[in-house]
Amino acid sequence: MSKTTTLLLFLFFTLLLLTTSLSKDLCHKDDKNALLKIEKSLNSPHNNIISWDPKDDCCTWFSVKCGDNHRVTSLVITYQQISAQIPPEVGDLPYLQTLIFRKLSNLTGPIPPTIAKLKYLRFLRLSWTNLTGPVPGFLGQLKDLEYIDLSYNDLSGSIPSSLALLPKLGYLELSRNKLTDCCSWYCLECGDATVNHRVTALTIFSGQISGQIPPEVGDLSYLQTLVFRKLTNLTGQIPRTITKLKYLRSLRLSWTNLTGPVPGFLSELKNLQFIDLSFNDLSGSIPPEVGDLPYLQKLVFRKITNLTGQIPHTITKLKYLRFLRLSWTNLTGPVPEFLSQLMDLDYLNLSFNYFSGSIPSSLSLLPKLSYVDLSRNRLTGTIPESFGSFPGKVPDLFLSHNQLSGSIPKSLGNLNFNRIDFSRNKFIGDASMLFGANKTTFSIDLSRNMFQFDLSRVEIPNTFGILDLNHNGITGSIPVQWAETPFQIFNVSYNRLCGRIPTGGKLQAFDSYAYFHNKCLCGAPLDSCK
Repeated sequence: MSKTTTLLLFLFFTLLLLTTSLSKDLCHKDDKNALLKIEKSLNSPHNNIISWDPKDDCCTWFSVKCGDNHRVTSLVITYQQISAQIPPEVGDLPYLQTLIFRKLSNLTGPIPPTIAKLKYLRFLRLSWTNLTGPVPGFLGQLKDLEYIDLSYNDLSGSIPSSLALLPKLGYLELSRNKLTDCCSWYCLECGDATVNHRVTALTIFSGQISGQIPPEVGDLSYLQTLVFRKLTNLTGQIPRTITKLKYLRSLRLSWTNLTGPVPGFLSELKNLQFIDLSFNDLSGSIPPEVGDLPYLQKLVFRKITNLTGQIPHTITKLKYLRFLRLSWTNLTGPVPEFLSQLMDLDYLNLSFNYFSGSIPSSLSLLPKLSYVDLSRNRLTGTIPESFGSFPGKVPDLFLSHNQLSGSIPKSLGNLNFNRIDFSRNKFIGDASMLFGANKTTFSIDLSRNMFQFDLSRVEIPNTFGILDLNHNGITGSIPVQWAETPFQIFNVSYNRLCGRIPTGGKLQAFDSYAYFHNKCLCGAPLDSCK
């Protein structure tokens, strides 16, 4: 081997060793020192949650990420039993872009002011902890912030108007805190602050905020999601300025004390896909203009006790409607046949109203229907025979607390229902066809009717969890095989059953009321048959 070759090999291996040595610790020493101090602050003497080896490159540490310049850009710590405060050394990571402390239930204290040093911070999530103190105004100094989530804490006071100065903020989540003050809590125009037009999502959930929805909410012109929920001190009417939110897709103003009519001007928000105005003091009828929302997929009016009138025919124009819940209101009239024109409808809940007349057979034409709740109304007549031939998935079917009568159509026996509730009606005859060992049924409630069939011949699957047959005229005995079924609720009281309660399973563990008032049904803990 020549001297030249030897020298080249020597230089090559020297360079390789040097490169390998350097690659062991590419992380900047100042970042590493800051992280080690953070580790020390978060670890209690008895519980070392975070374990970073000082010998390793900090860019390889768990919960840490670095950029191309080998400076720490992300620190994410979640789902830990940390008992501490946010270490002030977090502010000594000058290139940090993402900071997440989430689901740390014992993380306490205020948000440290050193966070204001993080000039490149874009994503801040300090949620599901026990942080206290105010929402700090110094967050308004972080001009690169795009996302703020401070939800599920114990923060108090008002929302600082300085947040309105953040030029890139697109998401603000402050739910589940103890915030107050009507002036600045939407980060709207307050004092010398100007409205940030780039916010696309604003969610305030379960707070102590009072007053009315300020008309300036309409100035958040890029807003796509607006959620004010469980703000029981929020009053007044929905402001018309909300129609300026041309990009709005999701509107949830629920569990508040809003008053006035359901505004027809919401139809001007042509991009709306989801409306929820539940649990308010709104009044009047469903405005026919609701049909002018071409992309609406979900409509929820629940527990609006002053909502009256009938379902408007214009709802048939909502070709993309998947979820319709109009429950706990005072709606009247028939269940409309025209609902069968909503071919994308998956969920239908019209419970707790005053609908009358018969169940429209045309509902069975809906190909995607998976849930139907018509309970707690004044419906009469029988269950349509067509309900035995749903074209798609067999829906959960709830028809309880009506005045329905007649026999159960035999065609329903061909269906593999998951949940059925026909309780508190006037049904008669045989309902045994609803059961079957090869089905995957979980719940059947036929209580308080006039059914008559032999329970001894009924087979059920091992998926059964709830069975309520009380107050009927059912005869026979409880099949021995039922002892192995993992029932959660079981009630066969007030029938004409006889025989002993099968042993060896859970059936005898149910309260004696589950078997009370039968002709002759016994077994521990009941007295012997007489």
